[in-house]
Amino acid sequence: MPIMAEPMAGLEDIIRAAWPPVKRRVQELEQRHQQMMSDLKLLESELGEAKREYDLIVDTAKKVGFDPDAPKVNKNGEPFLTDSYPVGSVTIKQAARLTLDAFTSGLDSADLLAALSGRYFEGQLERTSFSPQLSRMSQAGEVEQRNSVWVLTDKGRAIMAKQPMLPYRVDPKTNETADAGASEVSDAAPAKS
Repeated sequence: MPIMAEPMAGLEDIIRAAWPPVKRRVQELEQRHQQMMSDLKLLESELGEAKREYDLIVDTAKKVGFDPDAPKVNKNGEPFLTDSYPVGSVTIKQAARLTLDAFTSGLDSADLLAALSGRYFEGQLERTSFSPQLSRMSQAGEVEQRNSVWVLTDKGRAIMAKQPMLPYRVDPKTNETADAGASEVSDAAPAKS
């Protein structure tokens, strides 16, 4: 009999040594599972609310006669640019050049501001930041107004072609430095004499 007791004692020691970490692991996994299930319920609730809002917007849009997925068009019937760029990827002047290059028939001031603000500045660009830059670009011959719409000139295209994209400061209200080879003026600096 003593021979049988020893192997049992050895097996018992092995089981006792293995048991605490396995038990802990199961408890930790059960806790994570409970947390994930709780998070999943919250996510499902948020998703349900978002779907109800989505359906309400789509239904309302259809009732007033438009498709919210269809591109918005300007006064010339051209679609507004809808791709967005992270704030900081371009300057106001660069955005104006890029936008007017895409809309070769031109845009009036309001449509130009709306298009470049939405595409390049997450809709946060204000007229008070945009108008001085457009005025400087006009004075420098980069853009011109034809029949009440702004168009990009050959000089503006040339500047656009040779100039690398510059980072735009995070705050659209921040003054922009002068573009190299362009108007030589920033919002912050007086015109050079």
